[in-house]
Amino acid sequence: MNVSHHWGSTEHTDTSASAEGSLFKIQHEDENGIWTDVLDAAGLLRTFATTEMAWSCIETEFRMDTYLAKYGDRQHARVIRIFRNDKEWREG
Repeated sequence: MNVSHHWGSTEHTDTSASAEGSLFKIQHEDENGIWTDVLDAAGLLRTFATTEMAWSCIETEFRMDTYLAKYGDRQHARVIRIFRNDKEWREG
């Protein structure tokens, strides 16, 4: 699998309790309720070093969804932690 790393702005710092070296991806829900990974312009999976950077990207790229979620609509984007192997998945 090709993975493109988008580490975001250097002024962001991670305030979450994510594990060292974790990667996160964004998924977006379409009008049929199907969740798909967000890809970059080259068609590669967009990944982020922190959940904060991923949520910042959601707020930028899915502004209308973010706006509607503030006023009662459900969230149509989510951040998912990427597990590199089964051991990492079991340890969570």
